[in-house]
Amino acid sequence: MNNSLAYSPTSLNTIPSAQVGVDGVPRFQIPAQPNHPEWAQAAEAEAAGGASAEIRAFLDAQLESGDVLLDLAPGFGFVALSATTAPGGLPTVFVGGLDESQLQLLQDAAVDVGGWLESVSLSDLSNLGSLLDMRLDPDGRVFVHLRASDVATTCAQLEPLLSEGRVLALCITDAQVSSAWTDAEQTLQRVGMTACVLVEQEGDAVMMRLDGAPWAPAIALPAAHVSSAPPAEAMDQVFPATFPTQGAPAPTSEYN
Repeated sequence: MNNSLAYSPTSLNTIPSAQVGVDGVPRFQIPAQPNHPEWAQAAEAEAAGGASAEIRAFLDAQLESGDVLLDLAPGFGFVALSATTAPGGLPTVFVGGLDESQLQLLQDAAVDVGGWLESVSLSDLSNLGSLLDMRLDPDGRVFVHLRASDVATTCAQLEPLLSEGRVLALCITDAQVSSAWTDAEQTLQRVGMTACVLVEQEGDAVMMRLDGAPWAPAIALPAAHVSSAPPAEAMDQVFPATFPTQGAPAPTSEYN
């Protein structure tokens, strides 16, 4: 008698990441949360090619040791765990908004693959800029993963780093579905950031300046990086998804 269970994303303790290393092995295991009402949908998205795949591919091409990722929308940990296994180096990864049990699950998953996640309290955002500034290498950049509704507050807290050009990207995970997108876009314009999206062209990941409502997670970049890019009126009007870093740009990770 065979008592084995058929595969189901809600029947496992963990599920493998869509991102794989050069050996084809999943880069990390995501702790399952089958009792969460949004877990089944997230697990299906991961199995279909990767939850928040655009953001994870962008960060893979950018993150290096000395950089900081601030994950204020950690959800089930897809973006945070992806960052801890970035192919270009080990950045410092902060996560906010998780309770102790959720944080422990993700920290354990990060340790299993040689990484680490640190917690930041959302009630202490007034010190966020100072905290990140202390943890940044001289040439390090700040990347933020957040929801559209948190853009205004986060930009206010990061204003010194924004004005110094230390914030390379604000990755807005729900831009395409959030009712707060219009307000978020206005804030981005006020702080000198331009909303873009990552698209695939001839097998390469490239950026496109956003013109109109987003259809995918938005990646806001300093206007200086995209000021010379053409308007997003056609798929051939794109620009590379990598920007000046401390060393050579890292390759984009493969997805199943």
